[in-house]
Formats: sequence, structure tokens, C-alpha cells
Amino acid sequence: MSCPTNYCVRNTSFSLYDDNFSTNGNYSGYPSWSGSSNGYFIYFKSGTTQWCLSNTLGGSCLLSGKSPCTTECPDLFSSYLSSGTCPTPTPTPTNNCSVLDFESFFDCSPIDFTTSTPTPTPTKTPSPTPTTTNYCGIVKVDADVVSITATPTPTPTVTPTTSRPVNRDCSFSGDVTFNTITTNINCPISKQFNDCYDPNIIYTTTDVLVNPAGGEITQYMVFNANVDGNTKCISYIGTTYDIIGGNTITLSTGPLGYSNLGGCTYCQPTRTPTPTPSETPPLTPSQTPTVTQTPTRTVTPTKTPTQTKTPTPSYTRTPTPTQTMTPTPPPIAQCLTNFKVVVAYYYEEEYVTTGAGGECVTSDCQPCGYEYHECNRARFYVQANTISLYDDLNPSKNTVSLNNDGGTIFPANDEENYPTVAPFSPGYVGLSRYDEISIGSTQAAQIAASSLDGYISFALVCASPLTCCHNGVTWVRLYRNDVEIFSGCPTGNFLSINPCTGQIKP
Repeated sequence: MSCPTNYCVRNTSFSLYDDNFSTNGNYSGYPSWSGSSNGYFIYFKSGTTQWCLSNTLGGSCLLSGKSPCTTECPDLFSSYLSSGTCPTPTPTPTNNCSVLDFESFFDCSPIDFTTSTPTPTPTKTPSPTPTTTNYCGIVKVDADVVSITATPTPTPTVTPTTSRPVNRDCSFSGDVTFNTITTNINCPISKQFNDCYDPNIIYTTTDVLVNPAGGEITQYMVFNANVDGNTKCISYIGTTYDIIGGNTITLSTGPLGYSNLGGCTYCQPTRTPTPTPSETPPLTPSQTPTVTQTPTRTVTPTKTPTQTKTPTPSYTRTPTPTQTMTPTPPPIAQCLTNFKVVVAYYYEEEYVTTGAGGECVTSDCQPCGYEYHECNRARFYVQANTISLYDDLNPSKNTVSLNNDGGTIFPANDEENYPTVAPFSPGYVGLSRYDEISIGSTQAAQIAASSLDGYISFALVCASPLTCCHNGVTWVRLYRNDVEIFSGCPTGNFLSINPCTGQIKP
């Protein structure tokens, strides 16, 4: 299959990337294309088996497609790449006065501009010649006439000849009903939003939206919004002409940032707590003792009646059982304080366990399978109950990164965060990476307040706005007060755990 000669890259939010690209020969057995203005290249990167946009052939990917990829033609994000040349913007028309054509009348007496039907000219009756006064002595005209259009000769209107009405031997009778549309006609145009924490969910609406901060709503803006009665964090994608909006959306607060620059981390959807039903202990019916009064009348010779009452029974109180106090576990906020999330990728076989295809046999070995990873699509937000975490020791740090391909532009930049823990030797330099985030008391209280059952759900959310992350290479460990309570190789929403007991929710 032959690929198109020209491609267009546009709407990337980075003007340097947008350009027309034309064929540029082959590179690594695949065709390549070069930009006409920016000098960038579209080429196939064989190491990660994916198509890339880079400033050099073989250089780091600024935009990249899925990996692994086996297509013969470029496979970048479809919203940015299209075949053919980019459309030329329509120029703004200019006001050219060179075609101005007008008629001017300068006279000292009124001119009747009304066009009248020609009538026979009557014979003029001689009248006395009036004495004229020259009013034009004070009139001076300086005019440039570009062109003069001849006054068209009016065409006389032909009076139609009256004809007799045509009588046809047809007759019609009856009622005619016309059905009219009494509702609004909605055209297929709506605004599109992405869910910040599930990129596969797209909301559309035809509602008139108001920016809470005022001004225009632009692409990638992040808002806290009410979507169909639920609070969501959404990012504006743009306008679509293919879908009629099906959601009711009201923008509550924002903009909180731009999703392509990590702005979703500043938006937290409000969790609606589910009330826990409380069990009411069954009531034990108590027996009411019956008081029996038996009057006994005794007749004596003196006729003095004597009344004998049956003694009133006494009530026996049921003893209250002694309650056994269950030890109260420490509050969740206390357990989450000084909690640490560690992510790592070990590239060398000598640092991977033998059971996972490596050569390492100590407890410090990576338990994940040995997998090749060399790209800049491994930056993640760490979330606890959908709350994005920041490092307590460095609050400006709100992601963890395993990028290892030398990139320089966030979020695809390589921080060269090499492991410094065992089994690595001091001064190690290679493709392995290590990163961590610590939770302080402020975040711990916020996360604990969002827990309804004592469990905290941890998740890794891709921080790249352009392509999906390489999320199958992360080794995740959780520490409470430097004691490991979890170690595994998850993907996505990976774990619900009680941070106090270490119990994992099934």
C-alpha cells in the first residue's frame, strides 16, 4: 500500500509542530516526511515500533502513535494528522474604493429625482421672463469623476390585453390539512468534553455554557461541572458537527488549568457519601405480671365483714449484660500520614527476579516480567480515592515518571531519575528509573474524609494528553512508616487497601 505524498499536522496547541509535511525518502525501511516550514520529520521509530513527530530523524518523539504499531503509513493522533495539505485560511476581504461609481448633481434649483411615466408634452404658453438672480456665485466645486454611467432610457410598459377567463369543466371540494412543526429543530452541533479521570468517556451538550471566570471557553480548559446531576471534572475538547449533545452540563468552577498541561490534577469531583444503614436491635417483649385481687368476705356473728387482699407480686429486673469493648483501630488519617507510594522500572536482567525472566534472586529484585521499555510515555498521576496526590516534601511535584528516552518537553521529559537503592550500585546510569510520592497530614485528612468503608483505592492515571501511557512496566510498592504493605505490578486502578491493617479489598 502506498502512503499519501503529503500530510497535514495542525491543532496541536504547539504552533511549532503544525506544518505541511511532504515525502522525504525512506528511514529504517519506512517512508518519512519532512515539514515545509519547521524542518521537523514524521518517521517510524523501530525501537518502540511506533510513528513519531520529531525535530530530527531518529530523534525523541514530540508526538507519537500507539506502540506496538505495524502500519505502513503514519499513525498519529487522528485529531492532529490528516492526509493532504493543510487548508489555506480564507483571506479577509479588503475595502477597494477604485470601483466606486456614483452620480452627482450640482444645481442651484431643486431637482426632482422621481422617475415618472412619460406623458405627452403640452404646448407651452409664453410667460414673462423673470429677472434671474445668480445664486451660483458662491458655489465652488472640486470633483474627480472616475466614470459616468449613462442614464438608461426607460422602457415603456406594455399594457396587457385583457382576455376572457378560461372556464374549465373541473370542480374540487374538500378540506386540506397542513401539518406544521411546532418544536425546535436541533442541528447536529454540540460542545464536547472529556472526563478528566476516564479519557474514554466523552460528554456532549447543546446547552449555552458560561465560563464561571468570564471570557471565552478555549480548548483543554478544565472545569468542575455538574453533568446530568453528578459532579465531574471535565476538559473542553471543542465543537463537533456530527453529534447532537445528549448531556446536561453546567460549569460550576474554573477554569482550573489546561488538561494538556496537567490541569486535571487541580480538579477533584465531589464524592457523594452513601449513608450506611444502622441496624436497630430487635425489641424483646417483656411479660406484664397480672395482679389478681381476690376479695374474701367472712361473715361473723357480729356481722363485721372482713376483706382479705391477695399480696401484690414483686417485679424482678432482668440484669443488663456487660458489654465487651473492642479495641479501636487508629484513624485512617493517622495511618496515611507518612504513607509512601514508590514506582520503578528495572531494565537490566540482573535486577529482575529469575521467576520473571531475569537473573536476580534477592528481595530487592523487580517481580514484574522482563519487558523492554524505552520511551517518554510513562508519566502518571497517583490518585487515592480519585484525589491526585502531590509530594509532601516537594508540593510542586504531582506526578511520578518512568520516562527514559531523553525528552525535554513536559510531560514527555526525561528526569533521569536513576535508582539509588539496592541492588543498584552508586552512580548507576541506564534505562532503569525510580520515583516516589509521600503523603503528609493535610492530604491524609482529605483522603480519609473521602473513605466510606476504611479502604483507599489507589490508581495510576496517564498524564500524557496526546497518547496513552506505557503502563505495563510499573512496579508499585506502598509503605506505611517505611514498612512495605504492598508490592506488585498493576495497571490502572490497581488496588483498594486498608492503610491501617494492610488488608486488600477483594
